[in-house]
Amino acid sequence: MTSDLPVLAKLRRSASQLSIKHLAVLGFFSVIGPLFAALLYIAEQTKAASSLGVQSILAVSTLVKANQDLSQTLTRAERFASQFMVLKEIELLDRFTVEHFKAVNILETQLAKMNDEQLDSSIASLNDQLSELAQQLPREFQALEQVATAFRQMVPINQAIRARSDQLIQLKAHAIRDQTESVDVVIYQSLLIVPISLLIAIFFVYLINRPLRRITGQIDQLSQDNFEHAFELTGPKEISNIARALETMRVRLRALELQKSSFIRHISHELKTPLAAIREGSALLNDNSLGALNAGQKEVSGIIINNVNRLQQLIEDLLAFNIVLDSTSLQDRQTFLIAPVIETVVKQHKLALQKKGLSVELALADATLKTNQKQLSVVIENLLSNAIKYTNNDDVIKISAAVKDQQLQLSVSDHGPGMSQQECTHIFDAFYQGKLATANGVDSSGLGLTIVQELVMRLSGTIDVQSNQAKQTHGTTFIVKLPSLSAQEA
Repeated sequence: MTSDLPVLAKLRRSASQLSIKHLAVLGFFSVIGPLFAALLYIAEQTKAASSLGVQSILAVSTLVKANQDLSQTLTRAERFASQFMVLKEIELLDRFTVEHFKAVNILETQLAKMNDEQLDSSIASLNDQLSELAQQLPREFQALEQVATAFRQMVPINQAIRARSDQLIQLKAHAIRDQTESVDVVIYQSLLIVPISLLIAIFFVYLINRPLRRITGQIDQLSQDNFEHAFELTGPKEISNIARALETMRVRLRALELQKSSFIRHISHELKTPLAAIREGSALLNDNSLGALNAGQKEVSGIIINNVNRLQQLIEDLLAFNIVLDSTSLQDRQTFLIAPVIETVVKQHKLALQKKGLSVELALADATLKTNQKQLSVVIENLLSNAIKYTNNDDVIKISAAVKDQQLQLSVSDHGPGMSQQECTHIFDAFYQGKLATANGVDSSGLGLTIVQELVMRLSGTIDVQSNQAKQTHGTTFIVKLPSLSAQEA
């Protein structure tokens, strides 16, 4: 088995030097070639069997007819010879001579064509006796009994010819049967070409499909902002060219990602220093450390302080957002149950829930995931925090997790005021805040749901939002769908 591996490696390396078109053409002829050769061989064997059958049938027909004609000719010759011995008429001798020539013709032109040594020996014996009889009949034979004795001596030879002819007929029949069986064997053996051709086809499909699957997986990683894995440049020419272009794009995207992260960290750090100075100065003004302020000045300083604090919170959220995106990676996948993760997140928000008198209803299935647990925890935390912000006091938040259609469906529902359809389309935009959040002064940077959507995408999942503003059924539900390991095993 190990000796085959270098061969396969050499074949793959050779295939990597060909284009997909050349591989397809080579694979086509590699599959069709053995099948075509097998068909030609079967046709040749069938033709040979058919030819042998025709020849055997003609030979059998010749043997049967020759034996019948020979028996009839010898019977007539005996009758004419006997009549000649009685009547002594030349005409009867001539008729005997004609039958003698007929018998010789049958022996030499029909039976001798069989090219059988045993049959040829009997033919020669019978021919000699007929010739001897033809010479002795008009001159030496005086009695009818001599003619009868001469023909009785020919009977065993004629029987030997007939017996050998029957044997030859049997041999011809056996030859036809053997040839037919050999054709059947050839057909059955040729059927082995079919699985061999299938294996060849599978091998060429593997040669073409393997680099495609590999590059597809690498593109999926690239779509999840995983820029660490370089593209393999092996494979058919077209695929290696695509991989080379994608590798160039990956390197550029990675550089841009690093530049973006560095820029955000740098600009955030640079903004913190003047913001700290503004915040300290505003605080000094607001607490009258630099002199008493009138009512208008007091109001303005309060506005400055609030907006400075909000700007600082935005910068910190932006930094946190950047850190989350930089640290998320599907390389840190692990297998875990979803229920304990959700229960842990709920416990971490116990104080916030108690502050508003909220309760959480859990409906959790025993679903197993294989993904990044830290990322998923961040998703659940942000969705629960969002629900706490918008749910009325003394109300209920519902969290459910169930396996449906081979996916884990995680839903977080609140009884908040709900959103319009237009707001739902923008809810995942960075820094977007709905009308109610702005009107009610909800403390939010507008990045929480953006982080949720980004992380869900990196976990190969989807997120949808359903919202209702009706008085009786108002509220919003976020539905996250992720691949479930337990569903795959089922």
